[in-house]
Amino acid sequence: MGFDQILMVADILIVGFFLWYFGRTFVNRFLYRKSILTPDQFREGLRTAQVIDLRNETEFRVKHIMGARNIPSNYLKKQDTGLRRDKDVYLYAQESALSGNAAFKAAGYLKKQGFGQVYILKGGFSKWEGKTK
Repeated sequence: MGFDQILMVADILIVGFFLWYFGRTFVNRFLYRKSILTPDQFREGLRTAQVIDLRNETEFRVKHIMGARNIPSNYLKKQDTGLRRDKDVYLYAQESALSGNAAFKAAGYLKKQGFGQVYILKGGFSKWEGKTK
């Protein structure tokens, strides 16, 4: 195998990695686009939903949506969350740009675990103007 062929294989691997990594975000957003709620829609269902703050514990302690529970996205798969499958789950991360991917990943995981109605706050916590604690 010549040097040119090694470079070509390396290029293919790099492009493949970027397509896989960024493609996941696009696919998640496409699959869950109907599950994205505006802040007003999110506010309407707060009293009946299980509201989960996916941010880390420090961010949660500083400020969070009133009534939210803190289950950081990296702990969601590792511990029993006590979430009920018969109630809506409302998720939010800091914002819906890059960290919003945490909300899409969490929504996908919960859907696979049998949770029926899982929703994501559009824009994340940074766009929230409702009650906080």
